[in-house]
Amino acid sequence: MASQWFESVAEAERRAKRTLPASVYGAIRAGTEHGLTLQDNVDAFGELGLAPHVAGLPATRELATAVMGQRIALPVLISPTGVQAVHPEGEVAVARAAAARGTAMGLSSFASMPVEAVVAANPQTFYQVYWAGNRAQICERLERARRAGAVGLIVTLDWSFSHGRDWGSPAIPERLDVKTMLKFAPEVLARPRWLAGWARTGHLPGLTVPNMAAPGMPAPTFFGAYGDWMQTTPPSWDDLRWLREQWDGPFMLKGVMRVDDARRAAEVGVSAISVSNHGGNNLDGTPATIRALAAVVEAVGDEVEVVLDGGIRRGSDVVKALALGARAVMIGRACLWGLAAAGQPGVENVLDILRSGIDSTLLGLGHASIHDLSPDDLLVAPGFERRFGAPRRPAARPSHRVRLGQSTWPDLGEDAPRRLLIPLGATEQHGPHLPLQTDTLIAVAIAEAAAAERRDVVIAPALPYGASGEHAGFPGTLSLGRAAVEAAVVELVRSADHFDDVVLLSWHGGNAQPVDRAVTRLRGEGRRVSAWQPALVGGDAHAGRVETSLMLAVAPALVGVQRPAGVTEPVAALMPALREHGVKAVSPTGVLGDARGASVTEGRALLAALAADLEAFLRETPVLAATS
Repeated sequence: MASQWFESVAEAERRAKRTLPASVYGAIRAGTEHGLTLQDNVDAFGELGLAPHVAGLPATRELATAVMGQRIALPVLISPTGVQAVHPEGEVAVARAAAARGTAMGLSSFASMPVEAVVAANPQTFYQVYWAGNRAQICERLERARRAGAVGLIVTLDWSFSHGRDWGSPAIPERLDVKTMLKFAPEVLARPRWLAGWARTGHLPGLTVPNMAAPGMPAPTFFGAYGDWMQTTPPSWDDLRWLREQWDGPFMLKGVMRVDDARRAAEVGVSAISVSNHGGNNLDGTPATIRALAAVVEAVGDEVEVVLDGGIRRGSDVVKALALGARAVMIGRACLWGLAAAGQPGVENVLDILRSGIDSTLLGLGHASIHDLSPDDLLVAPGFERRFGAPRRPAARPSHRVRLGQSTWPDLGEDAPRRLLIPLGATEQHGPHLPLQTDTLIAVAIAEAAAAERRDVVIAPALPYGASGEHAGFPGTLSLGRAAVEAAVVELVRSADHFDDVVLLSWHGGNAQPVDRAVTRLRGEGRRVSAWQPALVGGDAHAGRVETSLMLAVAPALVGVQRPAGVTEPVAALMPALREHGVKAVSPTGVLGDARGASVTEGRALLAALAADLEAFLRETPVLAATS
């Protein structure tokens, strides 16, 4: 007998196509309408390049991670899929394969095997539900999954019942009676291996969904349950909040592609998000999930775990997803092809292919762990990313860079905004877990948020140098000193003759005195200039809760990357270590504030409050008259 082993997911698909009746294979391939999303899910990975090293590569690589509280041996989970008629052992075979390779699986409500049998085969099983039926019926399904031992819940919402296909949809019967068997006999007889596998069990595919059965009732047919789902009013965010309250364990929302939906999901309290378009089976024309991933990761920061589902065909695809911020990936079709090709060993084969590909890609990139991956490992072409649901910035807002000492700004035209907003930041050490440009990034974010709806304001590039005062001894600090900052601000405003008014956004506390002095000098010259300096921060020291929360909202990927070599202590215990690594001066209250309790939710609220305060300042402070 020929070996059942295969070397690629592509070969698994070819064998599945040769093994399965045409209707069954067509149901797995699926897709919708023109198939644009189906194809883009796969093709988009090919647009991401890799940047390998050639020496100093690690001898061993760590692939293990954790998702929704479950430790797994590789960053690949089995996505919940209905395994109707693919293999006699269905989801039980998949569960055993996943357990054998040390990973978890999602079990679909529309699965062909009961949740009790699947959890027995793999205790790391997440139970998946649709919003189908009334709340009491949904609670019954949750309670059954809880009793069975499911370790988490997956709620799937990426489905809009769009099913027309340009290439034709497969014929799927509701039940196998004599008439139906006669109708499908030609395509079944053409696949004797598949027929023999079922014949050995003594029964044919039941085409029922046991996990949708009401207590004490027989399992409904697939189409019977599907019809109930179609007739259920789609859930609101309040419904999802209620559903979250019914499940006291890890909770994943599957189907998120938009930034605003991701943020709403975080507010509801989900543990994880699956960036998914239902394998290209939802709205055709939705971009590939890998294109939307980075924006969703950025939107939720460290509040919510993010996994990617869609288009995974090789280990390098997994690595690309992890480099863009995913905790792990989920596989659906690849798993089903392996199951069709060789049963449980075929699913294990697919997982082995992905594991090997992840390992070899890590080796080439020079990383000893999947946790070392970052966007710097990828070559991302301009325009690759898709960002949905984020606030749109006003079109045609000019941004002009100016050099200190430049005599004039470019002519903006008669109808251009007449007010200039200049963010003033700093480049200095903010503790090991925040980047040197923290003050500058926060200042720019406040400026952009405050001026987003104002057509009368131009935002200048930020001045990234500050007067750090007593902090000048920090490693990496670029302090100009108070006199130099004052001179720089004066010269910058003098060069902005095209504007009727200049507003200085001064976030960095060390700049307060030189900015005030600069404003006094400039007004004395007859120039219209004002300064906005927030009072919200109060006594929060460097790297404290306020700055850390704001950075989690503004640039979460940069939080936690600036620790000196050898420093691993929590933020609150870093002062002695900082002194050992060359800190020669500290502020009176210490280098570090207390960052405990910082969160992206608090950061977004702080950013919104700061932006609102600045916007009110702009609104209530019209073009100022200069003093004589």
